[in-house]
Amino acid sequence: MKKYIPVLMGLLLGTYHTKASRTFFSIPVPFHPVSVERITMTHDQMFDYTKATWRNFSITLFGGESTQPDRLAQYFLPFNKTCLVAGGLGSEAVKNHNVDLISNYFDVLTGLPRSDAEALESDDIFDIINTWTFQSNLRFCPSHKYWGIGLLYHQHLSSELDKGWWFEFAMPIMGIKNDMGMCETIVTPGGPNGDDPQASGSFFTDSENIHAAQNMTSALRSGILKYGRIDEREYRRTKWGVADIEARLGYTYFRGPRYHLSSYAGILAPTGTKVTSEYLFEKIIGYNGHTGFFFGTVGGIKVWAHDENSLAFEFDTGATLFLDNVQIRSIDPYGKPWGRYIWVYPSKRDSAQLSPGINYFTKAVRVDHGSIRALNLSWVYTMSNFQGELGYHFYSRDREKVRLARSWHNDYRGFAGIWNNLNNFIKGGDPRITKSSATINNYTEVTNDVVEFKASPVEDTFVPIDSCQLDFESAEHPSVVVSTVYLSLVYGWHDIVFPTTINLAGGYEFGDGPAVMDKWKVWAKIGVAF
Repeated sequence: MKKYIPVLMGLLLGTYHTKASRTFFSIPVPFHPVSVERITMTHDQMFDYTKATWRNFSITLFGGESTQPDRLAQYFLPFNKTCLVAGGLGSEAVKNHNVDLISNYFDVLTGLPRSDAEALESDDIFDIINTWTFQSNLRFCPSHKYWGIGLLYHQHLSSELDKGWWFEFAMPIMGIKNDMGMCETIVTPGGPNGDDPQASGSFFTDSENIHAAQNMTSALRSGILKYGRIDEREYRRTKWGVADIEARLGYTYFRGPRYHLSSYAGILAPTGTKVTSEYLFEKIIGYNGHTGFFFGTVGGIKVWAHDENSLAFEFDTGATLFLDNVQIRSIDPYGKPWGRYIWVYPSKRDSAQLSPGINYFTKAVRVDHGSIRALNLSWVYTMSNFQGELGYHFYSRDREKVRLARSWHNDYRGFAGIWNNLNNFIKGGDPRITKSSATINNYTEVTNDVVEFKASPVEDTFVPIDSCQLDFESAEHPSVVVSTVYLSLVYGWHDIVFPTTINLAGGYEFGDGPAVMDKWKVWAKIGVAF
């Protein structure tokens, strides 16, 4: 039995590596129900006020930045890597079987164009392909930065402060900057002599005026790719927006000098943005356009007190449920990490053009966001007007569930073969044939689809991509468990006309696996009661 354990572990790891390449990343939204930015400076329910106030308004400045870029890169990249080798079909990387991305899929062509095959004395197309020697190394260092301002208004509705109904309205305004951090080092520029790049025509158009890219940096930001682009110019921009407006209605059961307990329910209005999949690691404001409904409970008990000093245990717990909506997501084929970029023929008709697969594997899908559960536990020490809080925050979310919003047409779209079994390049008027076994790192060593393997001569055919070949898991964000530890310091002036409180805090968010983004966060808050 023991000899089978390594084999089973290898299979499990292989499956994990296949699923590691995903097209969408979801980040917990700051300053929302039961988030640490909201909770701090609210644990004053047992404070001995000198003035009765029914209203409170606070402004929170918050921000943070991701850490662990290698782990984040593994989430997006194929084969569980952080660095990728890109190479043309004639490159040393392809011939030595260590290529990760076939650069020709991305319209990188620095050698002779296919049209030169007819002009050569030899009919061997590999006289052309062997000039496609471009090769480069791609290093990825993804990062996420955010900052914003959170506005919160609290109104007690009942006539007594120690119990009764209350209402809150919150609006976080955020700026986000995501970056794939791609850096390319060219090993071989490519060309007939391996170091002589040529301005060759694009794989995706018959026009001689449109040239292929000469490196992966320019190819991945090209407008030929309608989706899934990696463009440093876009990543440098900051995206701003309102990260969903929140309204909640609550009821305080009791609030005294030693304990308090309240419950609430509310709604998240989707004022943020939705994913468009135009870029990899897209900037999303809010909960991706989902309408949310949340509820929770807040309570605390004072465990020790002496004069003006006290120690209390506080807890905040809540859950959020979301309505489904329609989004645009890129989908990999099963068993083909980054297979969404492979060449396809949109149709088996003679007029069809060779096209980037990403333009057809990016579809409108219906997304179930997955519910969120959150729990915050903290110890709060109060000394006169000073309050210190040390807390732990637990966040979990179910995995997303994605399905096509519209039917997939199974009678067309196929992984493109660019030469037939007679080693002739397929031209505009030739019948389209497919190479369904092609992967993002293997094209030359797999055969075209055939009508029947036993037939002689072998007859190439067109095999369309079926909807059952779509790996929807590649477009979903998996379930996550995220922990945060934080420290908060508060000082208040409670005996003035408009009692005022200030708060400085910081924390670190972390979890296991590439689906969790570790990051540090800081926030500052000022609140006025009236």
